[in-house]
Amino acid sequence: MFDKNYLEKIREEKEKWEEKLKESKERDVKFVTDSEIPIKRLYTPLDVKGDYLENVNFPGQEPFTRGVYPSMYRGRLWTMRLFSGHGTPEETNLRWKYLYENGETGFSAAVDALTFNGIDPTNPDGAPEVGTSGVPLYCIDSLFALTEDIPIDKISVALVVEPFTSAPVCAMYFNVAKMRGYDLKNLMGTTQNDILTMTVGYIPYKNSPPNHLLRVACDFIEWTVAQKNVPMWHP
Repeated sequence: MFDKNYLEKIREEKEKWEEKLKESKERDVKFVTDSEIPIKRLYTPLDVKGDYLENVNFPGQEPFTRGVYPSMYRGRLWTMRLFSGHGTPEETNLRWKYLYENGETGFSAAVDALTFNGIDPTNPDGAPEVGTSGVPLYCIDSLFALTEDIPIDKISVALVVEPFTSAPVCAMYFNVAKMRGYDLKNLMGTTQNDILTMTVGYIPYKNSPPNHLLRVACDFIEWTVAQKNVPMWHP
């Protein structure tokens, strides 16, 4: 990628810089990434002096240093969505339409605590929480109301639910799409499906252990993308 003379010049200048660096004190901390990979003080062409195709390559190709899609932002901007959901499915539907008309390119459903945790809304202890922290999605009719007159075949929808409720909530959503004549193979969206949400970040009463949550999460991943039932979904 660079000729030998140029690399040698960089090496010489780097050595001079490192000598000067000795005059400056550094913080007494360990400089590593979240994966415990050591971080160098400085990166130069000397670190990628080998094969360009191996170390950098083109956008959309391994090792994906230039992005995951060939055209990146020139082909399509990232999805712009606000975390939104309140009151009833009908009220959230109106809010989503407003956001869509004002430039939002995707939806992120903020569900209430009962939907998130898979609690029956008729439970006396849970009844006061119905619709108080997001939109309640307890049955397929609520998904119909939530997405009424919204082109879910053309826009990505993120369903923010935990592993135990990802399957039933998404099953209702997928059936709404099928009943409206949409092909699931073209459906775009995301399910949070994160076992750490329930074991580290948000710990409900009588929570399930991580190994059970992981199994449920993996079953959902297998059905949607591994078996290619909903191949464009991010489970």
